[in-house]
Amino acid sequence: MITPQSVWHHLKLFLKYGLIGICFTLLIGLGQTYLTRQSALSTEPPRILSQSPIVDINTLIQQGQRYYKNGQFTQAASLWQEATSQLADEGNQLQQARVLSYLALAFQQLGKWQEAKDAIATSLNQLQSLPNSPEKSLILAQVLNNQGHLQLSLGNAADALKTWEKVHRLYTRLGDETGSIGSLINQAQALQSLGRLREAFKSLTQATLHLQSQPDSLLKFTAWSHLGELLRVVGNSNYSDPNWSPLKQYFKLDNLTNLEQAKHLLDKSLTLAQKLENPQAIAEAYFRLGNWANDTYNHQRSLYERTRPSLQNIQPVLDAVAQAADYYQQAITRSNSSLIPIQSQLNHLSILLNTQYWLLNQRHWSNAQTWWQEKIEPQLPNLIQIQTQITTLPTSHTAIDCQIQFSQLLVTLKQIQQTVSQNAAQFPQLHRHIFWQKMDTVLTTTFDKNKQIIQQAHDLDDRRSEAYATGISGKLYESNQNIQDAQNLTNQAIQISQSIQAWDIAYQWQWQLGRLRKSQGKIEGELGAIAAYQAAVNTVNTIRPDLATLNPDVRFSFRDEIEPIYRELIDLLLRDETPSPQNLIQAREVLAQLQLAELENYLQEACAPSTPALIDQIVDEHAPNTAVIYTILLDERLEVILKLPQPSECKDITDDKCQQCRDVACNVSTPWRVSKINPSHSKSATHPTLQHHRVKLSPRQIEETVDQLRAQLTNPQRSSRYTQEIQNTSQPIYNWLIAPFETQLKTNGINTLVFVLDGALQTVPMGVLWDGNQYLVEKYAIALNREPQLLAPVPLSQQPLQTLAFGLSQVRSDFAPHQSFQPLANVEIELSQIPSDVKLLNDAFTSQALQTQINARPFSIVHFATHGQFSSNPNETFILAWDKRIQVNELSHYLKSREESLPDPIELLVLSACQTANGDTRATLGLAGIAVRAGARSTIATLWEVNDKSTTDFIRLLYQQLTNSTEPMSKAEAIQMVQKEFLKNANYQHPYYWAPFVLIGNWLSLFQG
Repeated sequence: MITPQSVWHHLKLFLKYGLIGICFTLLIGLGQTYLTRQSALSTEPPRILSQSPIVDINTLIQQGQRYYKNGQFTQAASLWQEATSQLADEGNQLQQARVLSYLALAFQQLGKWQEAKDAIATSLNQLQSLPNSPEKSLILAQVLNNQGHLQLSLGNAADALKTWEKVHRLYTRLGDETGSIGSLINQAQALQSLGRLREAFKSLTQATLHLQSQPDSLLKFTAWSHLGELLRVVGNSNYSDPNWSPLKQYFKLDNLTNLEQAKHLLDKSLTLAQKLENPQAIAEAYFRLGNWANDTYNHQRSLYERTRPSLQNIQPVLDAVAQAADYYQQAITRSNSSLIPIQSQLNHLSILLNTQYWLLNQRHWSNAQTWWQEKIEPQLPNLIQIQTQITTLPTSHTAIDCQIQFSQLLVTLKQIQQTVSQNAAQFPQLHRHIFWQKMDTVLTTTFDKNKQIIQQAHDLDDRRSEAYATGISGKLYESNQNIQDAQNLTNQAIQISQSIQAWDIAYQWQWQLGRLRKSQGKIEGELGAIAAYQAAVNTVNTIRPDLATLNPDVRFSFRDEIEPIYRELIDLLLRDETPSPQNLIQAREVLAQLQLAELENYLQEACAPSTPALIDQIVDEHAPNTAVIYTILLDERLEVILKLPQPSECKDITDDKCQQCRDVACNVSTPWRVSKINPSHSKSATHPTLQHHRVKLSPRQIEETVDQLRAQLTNPQRSSRYTQEIQNTSQPIYNWLIAPFETQLKTNGINTLVFVLDGALQTVPMGVLWDGNQYLVEKYAIALNREPQLLAPVPLSQQPLQTLAFGLSQVRSDFAPHQSFQPLANVEIELSQIPSDVKLLNDAFTSQALQTQINARPFSIVHFATHGQFSSNPNETFILAWDKRIQVNELSHYLKSREESLPDPIELLVLSACQTANGDTRATLGLAGIAVRAGARSTIATLWEVNDKSTTDFIRLLYQQLTNSTEPMSKAEAIQMVQKEFLKNANYQHPYYWAPFVLIGNWLSLFQG
């Protein structure tokens, strides 16, 4: 069973987010400080709480403190050992216990983990034998504080959390506010390591709120910088934190995105560090800002990749890299320790190399050539140098983490080399670069060092680090084409990961094993690539809800580290020209899981709809005239699968023992573990309901066609000439998706098509596809789904439907959230023409009114006639209310209370004036996100902002069809009916007016579910 503890461990935290922060806290101290009873700013030596102060011992401790802060841990340990010995001679067990805990910190930094544990254990044993007193309680808190850091460094975050909770209680009982605040910050570190990010956020906000009234200090700097770090990790999901609202006002963070909020706080922490004139704090502030810029870089890359080809701009991506490089360089030059420079250099090299590889994959040949010459080449000497610097680090988790990250740098370099080699004509000089000759030496050294760190991780009893180090070594061998060694290490990494139930890293090595088997041509069977890929997908599915909420990396790296696993499995399943029925079934299932994973990653929250049903089930049981069309985009081809209704003779096969036989014979969706078809049944039930077609097209070609069509559809010129252009552009898409199946659709009496679309095709209104004579909507009612499951149909009573309607006809020109939007003059007419029970217009339509009314009674239809936007960025997906922009995650917060008091889902959500973000090829993620957050069975929305008057007419006709309970028609048919009426109207014939209205989710009649 997956647990948060095994999902997000200190390893990834150290690699990117908290390595420097955690080590830095050892230097500046938290609470009562590690090395002194005084505040974090004190320069006085620790007080020896005895009746006869011993000056020499005080001097030893103070000198040890100075050595420790300068990173001279051996000297610090030596002095503290001497102090411990003198205190033992004096019989001062109380102070000896405290100094032993300092000594444990020095041993920890030296990688002497057993000595560190022994020192802490001895310290606690001595305290246990002493009578209770305020002094004992104070020193016990200090010792436990240091024990917590030792536990966290050893990977025992759960134990560290428990320890720091004890520390918090002790300091609270002592009335020590500074110590109490410090323990809260420590708890946040442990919670972050455990993946409990929102709890970590609450702990930090509580600490920060208490620090508001206190003078500037390193403790305040630590709280601000950690809070800034967590803000970019947690995102905009902090509505339930009571401390967050006053802090947003204090730091002036309203109306900022989570990345902007993080930047604001990190800038303030830098300013505070500069005010305190603390070089180490300044260096850490720059390091954290570098990580923030790294996230900005990933955000800009994502934005570029999801923007229509004609609107793409690569410069913001490169600017973000330059900003990150500047911050990391500042951290390197200002640090007085060896750790921050190494980590900053690793992160700097990582972003530079990742950008180089990305430019190559995007086929930006000129930019890639320039990037290598100006950015990578000057850094190559640093790459060699840092390898040496890592070897000087003492045996520790820090050294292991740095070596793992260095190995990943080499993997990326090998990928760059291979891509350059494959495109040598574009890069003749780079292809022959002298550095590639040096790579063999670097790799040999790295392979040897990796063997050492694997053993070190084993000796430290850190099985997670051992699994990760083993797996990354296998990945490096893979990149070097040493398949056998790669496979051996990968298998070992999988075994270690599984033995400790570390599923969050196990899937990476299962995926790696799949790639290795595929490279050897081993595809089928228990030892084939498909089996390994399937294991990886199963593992990701197991931890997917946790990944969505707990792993900050996945938010930006989903398309690089999660999505390819699903797509590469589908590619293997559909590799044959005529895939088997079982493979078609499995490919659809994998597509369903990919789209659900993508949606959860988008929402940063697990999706858990009640009583979901497969589309197949609804088609076979409730909609015999409906067919489903799935599209899957792979590297150089488009796969199209048609699901037809199950023939009645298939339903007549009732032998339960042969249920799987029946399902496979009739191509019904079943679990993947399918037995061989019973020969007697395969002869009597040969009615394939799955059809397959392949088109040799790259995703880029499809994007360019879709881009052209979208531009034509929204072109303000709407004469017959421009209509002809739309028909000419949409006809190829019709030929890809529909033409191959025309005969089957007619033979089976299909009148409704449900599309499960992939990639850029999601932004195309399918009704506009032209067959040469007419639009698709003239022949079929149409619905969309993001994945092949939806809320199961439940018959409604014949009571009148209750409708809740919101509208915004006016905009506040002096109100920032309303700027860039125009008034919707016809909204009031629209609301007057729909049969709504409650209408809230303009200043009555506030976020609070929405929250109140949505929970007042079980409305079947919720209608929004207001501006809004659907984007693949949650921060840019919203509906506009009178008082604010209600973002998708905030809408979720409003609707959660409805789920508790009114468990019945909304039957229909209507978004009549919203639109997909301009140029965003994945904007329907936002549309699907709003639909899911509303818990609606069906959603009707527009893909672009439509003429205000025509929208009003469309909505009026639509409600007439939807609410006609005497002759109920499906929701898809109701939309089709209105669209066909518009085609007859000379004023509305152009697709601009009728095509953008789409139905997502359950397409059946409102009275049928």
